[in-house]
Amino acid sequence: GLEQLASREKSTAYIFEGAKAAEAAYRLGNPSGRAERELADSHPWALDFRYAACLGFTGGIYAAKNTDWSWLRKFGITDVVLVPDCDSGGRDAMFDVADVIDLPSRIFNTSHLFPSGWDVADPFPDSARSVTANLSLFQLCEISTPVLVEYFDDDGKPQKAVNRQFSKDFVHLSKPNLFIDTRNP
Repeated sequence: GLEQLASREKSTAYIFEGAKAAEAAYRLGNPSGRAERELADSHPWALDFRYAACLGFTGGIYAAKNTDWSWLRKFGITDVVLVPDCDSGGRDAMFDVADVIDLPSRIFNTSHLFPSGWDVADPFPDSARSVTANLSLFQLCEISTPVLVEYFDDDGKPQKAVNRQFSKDFVHLSKPNLFIDTRNP
């Protein structure tokens, strides 16, 4: 997947649980041959994948935190969309990735739209098509950037502060009291 970052400018990366889903997403966004083009034409997220890097991590869900994610920033990635398999282990692993990548990130919520175990390499379910038809994958995601971070001050006392990334990504309105995501208002 790193060749996608080196070969052309991309600012968004989709991170999948493994190579199979990452390769399938890449093929949807960059089809070659008639069969792949037909599949991409019928897939609601093919354009999302065309303009982003589609990457996976190795070692399964338990290795998510052990991957060196620093290269994302080195290649100019500014936004990350985490796309788990449709199961609790995958979702938990993506929260682990969100904790360590130090970039704005969102997690795709597969909970009620897709069958258990589904990933992007599987056929797109008809049951999800009507719900997702006019929405990009990015619009179907939840924010994963933590609001508060904990740290220890100079006296060794635990403190909490607003996460720097959260303060860059959101604007607070006092009336009504809400936060607006500047990347997806």
